[in-house]
Parts: sequence; C-alpha cells; structure tokens
Amino acid sequence: RGGAREMIDQGLFERFPVDQVYGMHNMPGIPEGHFTITSGPMMAAFAHFECTIHGKGGHSSTPYLNVDPINVGTKLVTAWQQIITQDIPAQEVAVIATTEFHAGTAFNITPETAVLRGSCRSLSNETAALIEKRMAEIAQQVCTADGATCELEYHQAYPVLVNEPECTSFAADVARSVVGDERVSTNQMPIMGSEDFAEMLLLNPGAYIFIGNGVESRGGCMIHNPGYDFNDNNLKPGAQYWVSLACKYLAA
Repeated sequence: RGGAREMIDQGLFERFPVDQVYGMHNMPGIPEGHFTITSGPMMAAFAHFECTIHGKGGHSSTPYLNVDPINVGTKLVTAWQQIITQDIPAQEVAVIATTEFHAGTAFNITPETAVLRGSCRSLSNETAALIEKRMAEIAQQVCTADGATCELEYHQAYPVLVNEPECTSFAADVARSVVGDERVSTNQMPIMGSEDFAEMLLLNPGAYIFIGNGVESRGGCMIHNPGYDFNDNNLKPGAQYWVSLACKYLAA
C-alpha cells in the first residue's frame, strides 16, 4: 500500500490537525499548462488478489485420474468477468483483470496447483465490496464443480478517491487564478487508476487535481512507462498553484 495509510496510522492528523487536504498529480494526455478536476469520484478503488487452486497432479495421458488446475483456472478467469455484466448495474464502472497465471513445470504432467493473480477497480466502495464477495463465491463454486479446492487472498488496497464539491470549486478557482479560465476544466472524466491520497480524503474534506504533462510527443507518454518524461515546464504553474491555494485559503 502507499504512504498515505502509513502516515495516517502513525498519527499524521493527530500531530498536525488540518481543515482540508489537497493533492495534485502530473497527467500525460492533458495539454501542458492545463488543470483538470471533477467533483465526486475521480479515481478508482483498487484491490489485488491471489487465488491458489489445488487440483490433483498426474501424467497428462490419464486426465480422468487427475484434477487439472489449469482447466479450473481458465474457467475462473472467464467466470469472474460475468460479475461485471451480471452483478454490477450497467451504469457502474468496474474492472476485473487477471494478469498472472502460473502453473506447470513439464509438457507431460498435469500440475498439482495453479496460481492466478490480478487486480480489481471500481468507482464506488460498495461495488468494490460486491466484487470481493462474488469473486470468493464463484471461486468456491467453480472449484467444487471440478473437484478442486482453492484459497482466495483478496486485499482492498485503496478506496475510491472522492473530491468534496466545495473543495473542488475552490481548487478550480485557484487553478484559474494561475493559468486562466480557458485552461481549467471541471469535467475531468473519472479514471480507473488509483491513488492512496484517497485515504486522506476519507478523513478530511479536500480535492485532488491533475496538471497536464502534455500530449503526443511533447509529454504525452503515460506514467509507469520507460518512455515517460516529466515536463519541467510544469514546475512553475505547479508551484504557483500551491502558493496561491495556501494564500487564498488562509486569507479567507
């Protein structure tokens, strides 16, 4: 998990009480010198999971004597996707991504176990809880049907990042004072990336804003990519935003 929860657990807000909290993230794909924000959910809740499937290993020439965890795992990967279409309302947004599948050591052996890992994201904490519940139920049902067993370890890492409406308006006004009205949007579409700053917003009103890193060849390469290049031109408007936010809030 990120640093926000660690700081909170170590008494950050008891030692340094605050009225509001604000955050900023550099974001490729948004034009340089622009700020974007939205009220309400802006970034997704995030969870990660590991499912270990226990079958019965044996020689691949006698599948009727074995319980193939690879076969069970492939069924699970597809069955979990039905949660998105069958359990979650169509107007909700969620992602279940199985990103690792590990099993087997030889071409002629049915393995004893298979391990699936991945992540889940949603834009409401209620949907996040539902996904965890249904993944566990489906895992047990699919494994039982095929004579296998499993353990599902599911970790809710970050909650939904939710911007408080008045704080969102305040942050947008501060950004406008720095770069002008035409360079500030309050209609940022929520994204399925996640942010540990959401933990702080559970405890204090506040808002999180994006500052554009640029588009295409000029700063458009997405973060967590080896080609990412921080746009140094963001240093001035980024610093001005923080100074202006503090001055405007303290003067109110």
